[in-house]
Amino acid sequence: MKKFIYKIYDSDGFVSTIKEVSDEPKFTSYINSGLGELTIKLPRSVFQFEEGTVIAQNNQLKVICFDTDAPNGTTIYNGYISKYAPTLNRGKEFVTVTCLGYITETARFMAEDASGNTTLTYNSYDPTNILKDIVDKYSTAGGTLDYTVTSTDDTSTTVSYEVNTYTVKEALDKVVELSPVGWYYYADENDVINFKSEDTTANHTFTLGKDVVTIIPEKSTEEMVNRIYFTGGDVSGTTFYKKYERSGSISTYGLYSEKYIDARVTDESTADIIAGAILDRNDSPETRTTLIIRDNNNGDGRGYDIESIKPGDTCKVIGYTEKETNLWDEGVWDTDKWDYDITKVSSTVQQIMKVSYSPNQITLEISSKLPNISHRVEDIKRNLDKTQTNNNPSAPTT
Repeated sequence: MKKFIYKIYDSDGFVSTIKEVSDEPKFTSYINSGLGELTIKLPRSVFQFEEGTVIAQNNQLKVICFDTDAPNGTTIYNGYISKYAPTLNRGKEFVTVTCLGYITETARFMAEDASGNTTLTYNSYDPTNILKDIVDKYSTAGGTLDYTVTSTDDTSTTVSYEVNTYTVKEALDKVVELSPVGWYYYADENDVINFKSEDTTANHTFTLGKDVVTIIPEKSTEEMVNRIYFTGGDVSGTTFYKKYERSGSISTYGLYSEKYIDARVTDESTADIIAGAILDRNDSPETRTTLIIRDNNNGDGRGYDIESIKPGDTCKVIGYTEKETNLWDEGVWDTDKWDYDITKVSSTVQQIMKVSYSPNQITLEISSKLPNISHRVEDIKRNLDKTQTNNNPSAPTT
């Protein structure tokens, strides 16, 4: 059976091991993000719960799992204490502690250099090098997350962009937009930012009946885009304005238009990359599947090492009943993405968007395409922010 150890650290190092957590760890992690919220409940007195030493704002919490797959332990969660609530309820006392993954820290740091300049100009950069420079500046300013030699790959693409009054999180999201389709980042449980392209082969293969408890496939056109009206910045006195479209998609599915506004894009090659990535990702219906995967520590020979599954990994399901043929078009099954039968949706290689962890099973949300970094209302706000901050000086006055 599984065993979990909860360790607390402060800025000077290890502080204590919490031994009396009364509930099991449950949390969710996301692609183009990282670890989400984790809440633990401690049966402690509201007057004596080691406040300010063990239970203190910004103290680090690591959750280590021991099981047959990791007899020496593996870290499954790493975050910081964001709030705690000592509670007295009908004679019972306990303390609820809430932790957040360190990806939330990137929303509190501005992308700025050592001189305080919040306008960072990148001319003819690989998006990976933009990400590295942003993370270097954030790490120098005291940020927790970092990258390693092996955690990032070059996109082999060149873009030009000006990061102006962005948070670090917004800058990381922009790097994904500037990259070819299939690129994503994920801040893992070891405080490492991974920036990779989606694997074309499955990192995980799940067997229906052995590993998979529940499977719910769906096919949707709700996020489709096959025509983009791109508004950029000023180019020799004229606003950059260009239309991109996929005529085959329009003919097959109808028109799905969207406007994209970013006044900091002034060269056509960068606009081509951004628009091309959006169309590559969204010019066909999305296939999204919910999977519930059982853990393999139940002693019956079934299940999967669920701690090994991360957002951004790819997977497929075997043993799923399929129709013998698909006559919608002449695409090659497991290669082409257009018009395949929904009953075959999960046997293709798809990417894991979201992982909801609990000790005995995890719930996965997998998709044939990466999620958009920004949607609708968020898009409007971000475009407004870009317009309002576009003429900001290089650095604010103090």
